Amino acid sequence: MTIGERIKEIRLYKKFMTREELAQSLNCSQSTIYEWEKDNALPQLLTFLKLLNVFRISCEEFMKGVEIE
Repeated sequence: MTIGERIKEIRLYKKFMTREELAQSLNCSQSTIYEWEKDNALPQLLTFLKLLNVFRISCEEFMKGVEIE
């Protein structure tokens, strides 16, 4: 699974967030979220850390694909 696929999976199926909600939480645009999910771009490190905080998961959980409650 790619990073973009993992972002989309967590956003939709674990946190039930829209792209708009996630974008607002990260102070970025919906198109940025779209680009990540399509693997056309990657979040910068600080944004990725914010993403983990919004999802309330560790980097390890994100990378390993550990089941998230």
